[in-house]
Amino acid sequence: MDHKQAADEYDERAKTQHIDPPRPGRKSYTDRYEETSEMSSSDIRSIIIKREAAGKECGVLHRVLADRGE
Repeated sequence: MDHKQAADEYDERAKTQHIDPPRPGRKSYTDRYEETSEMSSSDIRSIIIKREAAGKECGVLHRVLADRGE
């Protein structure tokens, strides 16, 4: 499963289960997506490398790159 497909499935699950934002105090998926969309692709790739090295989730970052066709 590619990142875009996984993110689409997460979006659908979040809408049906009303889990956006996933935890109190966190930004919504939409807010994170919009902020990430304003970044350059090289900045996004840099953040992905750092977050994956720390074992953190990078779904929004991968989704933005996928939507750009990268």
